[in-house]
Amino acid sequence: MEFRGEKATIAEWGRKLGIKSQILYQRILTYGWSPERALTTPSGFRRRILEFSGKCAPVSDWAREVGIDKDIIYARLNAYGWTVQRALTEKPRVGKNQYG
Repeated sequence: MEFRGEKATIAEWGRKLGIKSQILYQRILTYGWSPERALTTPSGFRRRILEFSGKCAPVSDWAREVGIDKDIIYARLNAYGWTVQRALTEKPRVGKNQYG
């Protein structure tokens, strides 16, 4: 993967930048992020607070409350552009694409 004129594997970029390669793979392959965004977004960005039905809570709390895996909620919001209401209320499909 090329970033700012330099080529390296995702794992190599992770080591160079101090970002777990698993996070980089997920950002690029699951969420469809550009290399620029994947490599420059800090790892702690995922502590996202969502407001729904008059209540504010982190995604991990919402995931437990609504029974949907937090990674599915993040993919719905970040990769697919769903609204918070839809991401938290639509049950995942069974099978290959469980995100929506």
